[in-house]
Amino acid sequence: MLTTTLREIRSHSPCSDDKDKGWPLLLRNLNAIDVDGNIDLDRKVTIEEILNSNGIEDACWALRCWAWEYWAEYAVDVAESVLYIFENKHPDDKRPKAFIEGIRQYLKGGITLEELTILRISLNTSIADATKDVKDTNINDYDDYDDNEIAASWTAVAVADAVNAATTASAFSTAIHAVASVTAAAWAAAWTASTASTFISISVKRKQWEKNEELMRKWIERTK
Repeated sequence: MLTTTLREIRSHSPCSDDKDKGWPLLLRNLNAIDVDGNIDLDRKVTIEEILNSNGIEDACWALRCWAWEYWAEYAVDVAESVLYIFENKHPDDKRPKAFIEGIRQYLKGGITLEELTILRISLNTSIADATKDVKDTNINDYDDYDDNEIAASWTAVAVADAVNAATTASAFSTAIHAVASVTAAAWAAAWTASTASTFISISVKRKQWEKNEELMRKWIERTK
């Protein structure tokens, strides 16, 4: 299981403005502060402890404490969780699914980086095709599009965000947010349950986060 230290977590400037969230909450739940107010910065912390203490959003944020290879499997699980929306609209386009499976094979040593790169180029073409017209459309003009088309378009972006986070160490600082918030995935799901004026349904966001937590717990169990 992924293990880090409080010192490593602090080096990434965790949120500390609210005593009931972020860094203060983690310290309190881990009993990491002594009677004199000193923090045991060398205290080891697992990703499961962070998840149980602070919840899924902070646990995803904390993934930045490890190299991308360690959490890539979780990233592709997140991408795969919304892939069905894309495939419902584009049943014959298997390029996103092929790339997800390609990452899993790459992590197991089944294919080379060069082979994975070919699959990634194919994915990029798929995204361009799926998001054509819709992607750059002003929110006020979305009524002109079928909800399923919009959902499929943003799902393609969601898949790309998650798998890019899983394979692009150079884009780490921005890619991690794709996994942490799964913004595009939330957009994709929102279009099936809300109107254009609602934009992103809070309930849909919450549902996606619940799914992300379920996936993380399964991933943690596999790594024990």
